[in-house]
Amino acid sequence: MTASPTLPSRERAAQRRLRQARIDVVQYFHNAFRVADMERTRHFYEDIIGVPLVGCEVVEVDPIDGSESHYIHTFFELADGSHLAFFQVHNDKYPYYERKHSYMDHCACTVRDEVTFWETLDRVKAENIPFVLVEHPTCLSAYITEPDGGWFEIARPADICIDALEDDNPHEVLANWLAEHGDKQRVVAWGESE
Repeated sequence: MTASPTLPSRERAAQRRLRQARIDVVQYFHNAFRVADMERTRHFYEDIIGVPLVGCEVVEVDPIDGSESHYIHTFFELADGSHLAFFQVHNDKYPYYERKHSYMDHCACTVRDEVTFWETLDRVKAENIPFVLVEHPTCLSAYITEPDGGWFEIARPADICIDALEDDNPHEVLANWLAEHGDKQRVVAWGESE
């Protein structure tokens, strides 16, 4: 993904604002994940990453089938008003499957500034939590091992990040890639070994 050499950043930003004004989906409400230990999850996201717990809902009736439930659903607020959300179920009705490290499957959030980025990593290091730093062309990222074994990415974007993420013709890029590689992904059923 590269910014168009023909459009200055200000013009691209103006086009982006016009495009975004026509999009009816305005932001994440939440992105939800199952966890094995809600307190461990709360400690990681609130105390280490710095995302405050703002909501906690005990659901007593399963909204899918109406049966007795008692699972907990927590919400951690990001600066834009969207949320990271987590579920912990009290029984084996919905089995918990451990997550594995995957560079491809993770949640990523930007942080306010460089100071916040490095202060967050200092807290991660103090807790001996494994992480990997990756210098992307558009940002510096830290892939941090979250309590359930997956990765949570914090990113410190470069000034050109948004311009560099956008293509002049993303549908063409996607179609070309799918034509060459789209049928090569092996699908593994849930619970099968890879």
